Amino acid sequence: MLTALPAILFSFSCSKMSDHVSFEFTPVAVRNDFGHSQIITNGPQAADGQSALLVVISLLHSDDRPVVGFTPVLEILSGANVISAPCTSSNVHGVSTCVLRAIEAGARRIQVNNVTVSLESTVTFNAPAAAKSQLASLSARSRQSIGSYEFTATIGSSESRIKQSSGSYTFFGSLQGQEFSR
Repeated sequence: MLTALPAILFSFSCSKMSDHVSFEFTPVAVRNDFGHSQIITNGPQAADGQSALLVVISLLHSDDRPVVGFTPVLEILSGANVISAPCTSSNVHGVSTCVLRAIEAGARRIQVNNVTVSLESTVTFNAPAAAKSQLASLSARSRQSIGSYEFTATIGSSESRIKQSSGSYTFFGSLQGQEFSR
């Protein structure tokens, strides 16, 4: 792969040349100038460590020809807690893809650091959506007699009241914890 090679100019001279011989020289650019390259993202994305933010890097020369077979190196310039995968080599259309994931919300400044032009962008990770809480209620009641003593226990609420008492024993279940007395 040829990259960053200067264009070479040729000069021809000949003292004896036939009138029927001519030379045509068409210069061919061998340098990747990345002049019309850009970064495109599908962000913002959730900062949950699993949601992938896709970074598409379109690598084009100044004359809009694609840069083929080039592997960009993506660098995180600002922000922390970002997980990145290596970028793919650019395809026949000059397109390379990279994937970022974050575990902390916020903006990150990214840069392709192995090209000859400034190719930077800002990507955003949002706080993950709040999960829906689920509350399950379980109730059970037990009554046991031992000699002249009777014990009743209730877990949860088997009636419209959340607290049950029987004699000098009380058992209470709540979201905060347990409370009991005698």
